[in-house]
Amino acid sequence: MKNFVRTAERLWRSWWSRSGATGDPLELFREISARYSEPHRHYHTLKHIIFCLRHFLELREFSRCPQCVEAALWYHDIVYIPGRADNEEKSASIAAAGLKQAGLGPECESAVEDLILSTKHKAPGRNIDAKIIQDLDLAVLGMSRKTFYLYDKQIRAEYSGIPDEEFRRGRRAFLQTLLAREHIFNTDTFQAKYEASARENVAALAAQYDRN
Repeated sequence: MKNFVRTAERLWRSWWSRSGATGDPLELFREISARYSEPHRHYHTLKHIIFCLRHFLELREFSRCPQCVEAALWYHDIVYIPGRADNEEKSASIAAAGLKQAGLGPECESAVEDLILSTKHKAPGRNIDAKIIQDLDLAVLGMSRKTFYLYDKQIRAEYSGIPDEEFRRGRRAFLQTLLAREHIFNTDTFQAKYEASARENVAALAAQYDRN
């Protein structure tokens, strides 16, 4: 875990210097690190943030405001309580306060809040940056079968307080919603690289849940 914290701090400092933020970058990073290190988290940790930031390199050239996307990635799961419907709203509120403290202004705050809310995945993103952050948040679906099943195991661990049948019911519904989409991913890049493997992974897991 310490290696992930060090990597995350380096990436955070890099974003801070490129974004024009002012003040001490470590003050906000300590809060971010503490949140993503909460004991109930198994998937929604700093490792997930680093994963998203690294895959953003594949889409960065298409972004209208890369610094806003990066800020939204840092904050999009800063509040994560399994089963709560308002995690994104609370995360967006904390993001706005953090960006205000960093001196980045109301336009940046508003853009980042909107990007975080788009990770509720209720509808395709309204602009390219929202489409990008949605794809990054779901990128794990298109990874190797081993990585994908580890993700599912970690999600189950986060919902350890939920009975098996209730969890399977909710998980099946989520997986079927993904399969019902015309595309799981928004961007041409991710559709070309990860759509086929994501559909295979999701279909295989959905079939497994149907059998159990």
